[in-house]
Amino acid sequence: MLLVWVADDADLGSTPTKLAKIVRLTAPLLRTADIPVEVEYENGIVSQYPVSVTEVTPSGILLHLGLKPTACLAQDRCGIMTTDSACCVTPGSC
Repeated sequence: MLLVWVADDADLGSTPTKLAKIVRLTAPLLRTADIPVEVEYENGIVSQYPVSVTEVTPSGILLHLGLKPTACLAQDRCGIMTTDSACCVTPGSC
């Protein structure tokens, strides 16, 4: 895992140029160029998005973000049932 924090304030995070240099230097260590990349964004809550497509544009690199499925870790407490359950928690949801 390679974790890089990029911020508008270069004193607090890495610049895009520095990130590109880190990727170039670590490339020989990777066994493939097809590695999963995620963007994590925090503004009150933390959100994670997988990069689904990258596109080179005249102004830079455009990252298209996808959706990351999540699972409830306490299904018995949040009302989520499995598909093999014969009972529904919410009427009309079966």
